Amino acid sequence: MRSADVEKQRLLLETVRDKGLVIAQVLEPLLAGADVVPFERLADEVARFASSTVRVKLLFQPLSNAGSNAGFFFVAAAPALSLADLDGERKELLDRGILKQLSQSCVVSIPLALPLQRPGGGRELLTSITPIKTHEGCWALLLSHTENANEGGINRPYWRTAEVRFAGAIYLAMALLVLAIFIDLWRDIRHFGGLARAIRHGGERAGFGERNRIPELDDVAHEFDAMVDTLNQSAEAIRRAAEDNAHALKNPLAIIRQALELLLRRADRSDPTILHATGAMASSIDRLDGLIASARRLDQAMADLLAPPDELVDLTALVRRTAASFAQADSPGRARLRATAEERIAVRGGTDQLETVLENLIDNALSFTPPGGTVRIALGRVGRRVQLTVDDEGPGVAPDRLAKIFDRYQSFRPEGGPGSDAPHFGIGLWIVRRNVEAMGGKVRAENRAEGGLRVIVELPLGS
Repeated sequence: MRSADVEKQRLLLETVRDKGLVIAQVLEPLLAGADVVPFERLADEVARFASSTVRVKLLFQPLSNAGSNAGFFFVAAAPALSLADLDGERKELLDRGILKQLSQSCVVSIPLALPLQRPGGGRELLTSITPIKTHEGCWALLLSHTENANEGGINRPYWRTAEVRFAGAIYLAMALLVLAIFIDLWRDIRHFGGLARAIRHGGERAGFGERNRIPELDDVAHEFDAMVDTLNQSAEAIRRAAEDNAHALKNPLAIIRQALELLLRRADRSDPTILHATGAMASSIDRLDGLIASARRLDQAMADLLAPPDELVDLTALVRRTAASFAQADSPGRARLRATAEERIAVRGGTDQLETVLENLIDNALSFTPPGGTVRIALGRVGRRVQLTVDDEGPGVAPDRLAKIFDRYQSFRPEGGPGSDAPHFGIGLWIVRRNVEAMGGKVRAENRAEGGLRVIVELPLGS
């Protein structure tokens, strides 16, 4: 648009210059005999070419003043101007060097777009100066337009032209339309996201397809429904397979264990070879039993990730209930368990998931704490989050291994330490992390200054 406006300005100035040349050719015969023509007649002739928007002025430089900056005199003007206005305009032309340029050649037609301030008030635009050379001297025909009626928009900024303003109005309307469409889409997508959260949290029984109000997203909504159904079915299939596999594998192990006990009762206990072999068999059976339980827990954790339960769980009651069940199993050779919990703390998640987290953390802490030691559980609020800590009195973990204890199949137990003789597969803390993260929380571990390890679980406060 700027380039087009520049070309338009050039054409307009050339048109005004040509207009000045035509008027000059009309006046030239009259000006050639100006020495015998009264100046009043020159004023009348100039007035023929003036209008309410076009002003015409005639200047004259005698040959005796040729080359002088002050050699031009006003001869006529239409509409008529006062002497003060004429003198002020002449001075402005002198200050801007226009008369000097014209005085040096008196042959060059000058197209301009020069704003002038009239002494009497108001502004006008000087658009052309056309010289007329006679034997008496140099005449100059000045054409100017009033600023309020600037023909064609000469010297007007391109952004003020009607075309640009019209285009700007169209662009603004389009921008507002696009913004309105964007806001509408944003609101619809937020509604779609809210529906997804409601379905995920179990608070919305209807699927995407039934509740979707965006026609363009109907196909996507039905695909989402199909995906959710597939995930739920897969999770349920994994849970069933985990239970079935654990049951199918534990039965043969139970039979083998019973047969081994029968063999041990009838075997010759004085033979060290037999004792070593039966001991290895018993240890392998225990390890297989632990592997089956670990595989079942892994499958259940995977199923919970595919279709995580979402309900409001009273974590205070769950901590107290779990701690009480462990306390009932206390034995003289086992560490003590102490639990403190603030009242009425609830989180969103699954009861089984949270129970698995608590059991794994307590089991892990008890296995590291020596007999006579204490495992402490604390549950409280920290701002809008829930914090659960489990402290043990074990040897702690090397600083470079703290971040790895939540990885799968990672178990760092010192030989000869508490619980080192029991089979461990390094999945308990991994399941803790997966369950906590599935509920929107995070878990970390740190060594206690007084000795032992502290595991910290943070979860969003339920509402």
